[in-house]
Amino acid sequence: ERVTIRKAPHRRQPMAFAGMQLIYTVVTLSAAPLLYFFPSLHYLWLLFLVSFSTWNGSCFYFEVFSSRYEEQLKQLRLSAELADLATSTPQNST
Repeated sequence: ERVTIRKAPHRRQPMAFAGMQLIYTVVTLSAAPLLYFFPSLHYLWLLFLVSFSTWNGSCFYFEVFSSRYEEQLKQLRLSAELADLATSTPQNST
């Protein structure tokens, strides 16, 4: 079950938010001294961030540009079919 601020009584919601924000801040900033005092850990963290960003970028590239490419192929196939129909139908000359 998710913990949400809305579950707290209305009067206590600001305090609930402040408490959750304090916990989030402490957890997030707790890694900073480790990264500062251990350069190898810092470099590993940076390598992880670069790798993760590269992976997300490549996934975006393949999803977006492959769908665009498929759409272009559909349009090309449709125009080729229309061109075939135009050339294959006999014209009435009167």
